[in-house]
Amino acid sequence: MVSAASILFTLATGITAVLASLENTNVVRHIDLTRPYLKSTVEIDVTNPDRSSAQSYNYILPKDEYETLADLKVVDSKNNTLDFTLGSEIEQNYQQLVIAFDEPLKKGETETLTVYIFATKSVFPLPEVAKQADLQEVVFESSKNYISEYHTTKEQLQILAPIRQLTDFSEGVSSPDGVPLKADHNNMIRFDAQEDVAPFTEKSLVLRYNFPLSITTVANLDRTISMDTLRNKLYFDESYDLINTGTKLDNDFSRIDYVRNPGAGLNMVALRRLFLHLPADHADEYYVDLVGNVSTSQVHKTMMEVFPRYPLMGGWHYNFTVGWSSELSQYLRHTDNNFILRVPIILGPDRVSITTLNNKIVLPKGAKNIEAYDDMGGVVEFENTNPSLFDLYSNPTVNIRFNHIVTEDRSRQIYVTYQYSVLSRFKLPFTLVTIVATIFYFLKR
Repeated sequence: MVSAASILFTLATGITAVLASLENTNVVRHIDLTRPYLKSTVEIDVTNPDRSSAQSYNYILPKDEYETLADLKVVDSKNNTLDFTLGSEIEQNYQQLVIAFDEPLKKGETETLTVYIFATKSVFPLPEVAKQADLQEVVFESSKNYISEYHTTKEQLQILAPIRQLTDFSEGVSSPDGVPLKADHNNMIRFDAQEDVAPFTEKSLVLRYNFPLSITTVANLDRTISMDTLRNKLYFDESYDLINTGTKLDNDFSRIDYVRNPGAGLNMVALRRLFLHLPADHADEYYVDLVGNVSTSQVHKTMMEVFPRYPLMGGWHYNFTVGWSSELSQYLRHTDNNFILRVPIILGPDRVSITTLNNKIVLPKGAKNIEAYDDMGGVVEFENTNPSLFDLYSNPTVNIRFNHIVTEDRSRQIYVTYQYSVLSRFKLPFTLVTIVATIFYFLKR
């Protein structure tokens, strides 16, 4: 007996087949497993066999991948970045993204699309708990096929592995212990090409392997960016809730074992240090944690090397704050009373995923007509901070929140525009001078 879900799926794919006029003539997927998050590149040769021109291409993401999507970028054969919009959900399993061609794709024409994808929470330790002497094993799950609304003539999957040997537990593998997969000298695994793949074909891909690095995750990162127009300074303050989300210890941590064998078992994947990116003009750097100032940090040109007070084993947290100052003129531009501030969404450490990122930008008192936007669709809120000593007015503040971020692309920016009059610029120094003069006047009397 055919289930209702099967009937609905057949109807959905049937309707798609009627509407769809494009064909994937060749697809090459490249998955990078050397990171603790998913980095994927998909090259698609799209052909239009239909009479009418095609304005867009429907790209399909599995729902679990879409919900942890950190970044997605699409470029065409001319290296133009293409816009995309959110399409419909398909059977609650897939999310459709509608990619607009830069120019309509006419009959018989072929366009090459390259899709760059970053997604968090793509690997997880298995087992979750192990002895300190054991290696860290992780599991990665995906689809062996390129999931698409369109017919695919030919496709191939390539995987860059962190080690030379993995175990395959994918769909169709008969052995309960899996099948060994060996990478070449470049740590690349190339699966056999598949031809004539029907729309919405999906075969599971399950790989288990030793991951020799810490799975570093920032559960929450609060960035505060404050402007000082009098000193021409921009102050950055970043508070991290850092977690090693790798394999946890099944018993108490042994300091003796860690010192004797730092490169063995779970000791090898303990997080010992972080390299944080800094702007070129950084100054006045600091590094503190919940205990107080931490002296174990070094600055190398545009990098700050920080050492936690203890090695972070799997499941352990470390809360710390770093900060620095930069020249405001490097980030702020203005014409008359119209100002625009441009700051990076994130600098941070390499190869780290961030669950929640909060950017708080404190503007000068008197700023009006404030607008904010960014490259990644953050949630924007406006508020006023409480006035501090000698302040008659509060500072307008812009809060921009992002979920699921990776520190891979530091070119992403936040833009804040506002109006700021000459009178507002000198209100604070005028207030201070007036207070000092008044005090001096009464003291002289």
